[in-house]
Amino acid sequence: VPQPVAPSPGHSLTDAIVHRCRTRMASVHPPAGAAGAAVMFEFWNDRAFQVYDAAGQQALLDAFTQTPRPSTLSLQGRYTIQFFDAVEHGRALQVNNRTKFERPLRLKPPYTLPGYPQAQLPPGPFHFEFEDDDGQGNPVWQPYSQQLQDELQLLVLCAPPPAAAFFAEHRHAYWLFGLDELVSGLSKTQLVQQNVRSGTHRQVVLRPGGAAALAGPGGALPPPPLPPPPRGPQAKAIPHHARPGPRRPPPQAAARPHRGGFAGRPGPFAGSHLHQFSLGSAKVVAFDGASQRPLERQFKAELLRHWMAQPRPQQASLSGGWVVENFAQLEMGAAIMTDGTDRFPLVVSFPPLVPGCVQLPADLDADDALDMSTMGHHLDHQQVSALAAQGPDAGKCGICLCEMEADVGNGAASGSHPGFRIPAAGRAAGASSSGYSAMELDDDSPGGGGAGNVFELKCGHAFHKECLEQWFLQRKRCPACNKDFGKVFGTQPDNGRLQWSLEGYALPGHPDSQETILIEFAFPPGVDGDGNRYQGRQPQGYLPHNAQGIILLELFKIAFRRRVMFGLGRSMTYDSYRPTFNVHIKTSTRRGVTGHGYPDPDYFQRALEELRGNCITIADLLT
Repeated sequence: VPQPVAPSPGHSLTDAIVHRCRTRMASVHPPAGAAGAAVMFEFWNDRAFQVYDAAGQQALLDAFTQTPRPSTLSLQGRYTIQFFDAVEHGRALQVNNRTKFERPLRLKPPYTLPGYPQAQLPPGPFHFEFEDDDGQGNPVWQPYSQQLQDELQLLVLCAPPPAAAFFAEHRHAYWLFGLDELVSGLSKTQLVQQNVRSGTHRQVVLRPGGAAALAGPGGALPPPPLPPPPRGPQAKAIPHHARPGPRRPPPQAAARPHRGGFAGRPGPFAGSHLHQFSLGSAKVVAFDGASQRPLERQFKAELLRHWMAQPRPQQASLSGGWVVENFAQLEMGAAIMTDGTDRFPLVVSFPPLVPGCVQLPADLDADDALDMSTMGHHLDHQQVSALAAQGPDAGKCGICLCEMEADVGNGAASGSHPGFRIPAAGRAAGASSSGYSAMELDDDSPGGGGAGNVFELKCGHAFHKECLEQWFLQRKRCPACNKDFGKVFGTQPDNGRLQWSLEGYALPGHPDSQETILIEFAFPPGVDGDGNRYQGRQPQGYLPHNAQGIILLELFKIAFRRRVMFGLGRSMTYDSYRPTFNVHIKTSTRRGVTGHGYPDPDYFQRALEELRGNCITIADLLT
């Protein structure tokens, strides 16, 4: 392992690095064991990490030894290197200027930079294992391939070990987070593997001994030790299978990406920022005195069903006689799991936040196809007549205000308002020869005849079917009670960006989080749908890096992609037409409620209500 570089008297730390690097790069591939193998740069070529040629090495070395080190630089006119100021933490990217394709860039391991501690590793051989299952839902631990074991062992010998390490195994690409935490000792480290394509997270452990010697049948290994069960003659053990303990947030130096201008991208994970979060990735832990016990999958699945309910119940009943009290305050740490005898506080945590961005219009959410069969049913002649018998208003369509009458079989909408007929240009592909879309034809009204003119939504309100279809083109809410029947899209500008990163300080009122999520919005000036010009805006806000903040961030992403996070209106403060908040954010880290800052114990619930008013709920996170 290369020895640390110590600056000589009268010279800076940068001078020491410059001297070591410039005098030891006699060739692109120094001889094995030569002192010149100190600092070299590699990029991912879709199969393996490849060393840059001599010109590329020299350009990167020159930038690496600058003070301050640049975060962005041009390489050979073909590439842009982003987040180069965090290359030793595994955050740097090489971006092709023509195709915009991104590839990880790293220092060739092992490397030792001055001023960084090395990982505290077990004596003797060690190996890495990842959490898997046996196909029947039972957890097993599998060792990585020997080739990947060798690669990972080189990475943990680095100083500093990278906070994010890219690797590929069996044609799948992954990021491994947490190697940097090994400097604090093996007992305080929890590693997480993330699939680049699916976003799936799995735990990873480092164990003493060789992988081949310890692997059991099929490579399956027993899980790490679990805490002892509750004590006492009446105590019940909470079923579990996962490792206990919430993951410690990553250190500030490894987590803070460069925050560039509006046109930049915030981090190496910007290309995989969507469809990665699921409420199912939550770890729910029950505390029993000084120990903690993750819940069994069955219990967690039951919690998820209650979690998505609208409104969320204050008390959630689970199997086996268990009840979760204060369930509406689960994210705030106030929920208690009890069977009437034992009481266990519940704490929710999520995998560490990955910096990234949502860029519009590329990431705009798509509307679902209009499927009336999922929203209610047609009324037959008797049911329509029964509506009219309830009173003069009960028999009227609440949209066109005309009488609703049963269709007599000619395919026309008898009694419907002609202004609400769907124009031919707006009909779905595959429209029938009768002039009605295929969606209008069903088994109850073949050929468009029968009693298909009046449609009753699941909420119990009935309207002309054609009126309702036209209404749903603008908003998928019941015109009478505002019940939602699909995604709602707003008037927020469709050109903008939301990016998020981590800051190394805590917010007042959130002692469970040592870091803060910084969210930054950016809207360039533009023109709305009516031709009115609006000013640009770049607000930023703050969220705690805990379950509350991570959930709100994921809901903000959805709201931003559906264009309901902001609207367009006239600012009384600035007397200008510009994006205005539909869902309010905390624009200050302090100053309390009146200063749009922290502490504010009710902000999480208040933000959920504003999101719900824009048809964004926690149920949208179950992906």
